[in-house]
Amino acid sequence: MSPMPSAGATEQRDAVGTAGLYLFAFSAWSLRPLAVVGCLLMLWALWADRAACWPQLRRDPLTWVLLAIAGYALVYAPVAALGEPEAWQQQVKHAARVAYYAGLVPVAWYLRGDEGRVLKVWALAAAGFLLVRLAFLGELSDLDGPWWEARLGLGLEPISFAYYAGTLLIGTLVFAPRLARLAPRRYRRAVIGALLLLAALLLEGVILSQTRAAWVALAPLLLLAVAAGLWGAWRHGEQRAGVAALLAVAVLGAVIAGNLPAVGERLAT
Repeated sequence: MSPMPSAGATEQRDAVGTAGLYLFAFSAWSLRPLAVVGCLLMLWALWADRAACWPQLRRDPLTWVLLAIAGYALVYAPVAALGEPEAWQQQVKHAARVAYYAGLVPVAWYLRGDEGRVLKVWALAAAGFLLVRLAFLGELSDLDGPWWEARLGLGLEPISFAYYAGTLLIGTLVFAPRLARLAPRRYRRAVIGALLLLAALLLEGVILSQTRAAWVALAPLLLLAVAAGLWGAWRHGEQRAGVAALLAVAVLGAVIAGNLPAVGERLAT
């Protein structure tokens, strides 16, 4: 039998896995090489600590589903490449994208179901996405027409930009009540204002991407997130939370109303 790992070694591996999680969160939507490094750190830590991790992971059906999907992609890629040798690079790329879903296992493991870690991951993902997009604002000066008439991606394909911004928008609405409660009382209004501004900018970005698929996918999720916020505030009798939710409705509604002509024109084409 192999000796049991010491508590110090376990803590070190957990620290490496957690660092990989945070690196992955910061870079997943903008700096793919760094995101891969983050994934590798999580996978190494998970493998090194497999004696403790695997007994818990194997009891979860989602682990087997994700591993089966990844295994199928890895087997299918060489078979498809042999069938179409001229497109082998495309087959490998598609297989890698599918196998990437298995990364949910280490991400979920190092999130631990801990609210603090979840909020940190969301904040890092938002920071990484927004900072890199700022670096591409210079693209706006190279457009042939007004920036609000172009399909913006700011360094990404418009459809990718729309999905990432939309995901962050939903996360902003879901986590806003928790973030407001965690903020010191004297900064609470400033935090709520910053979150409303972030939500408005993200929604504007989704609209300016002119990606109809993202609009259709985001619309019901937006309605659900706002309805859940209003319901939670009413159910728990939290007047301030209810006012904040109504403010979110007003801000997002104003953004949508201001872009209705462009949205209608895009949907009609």
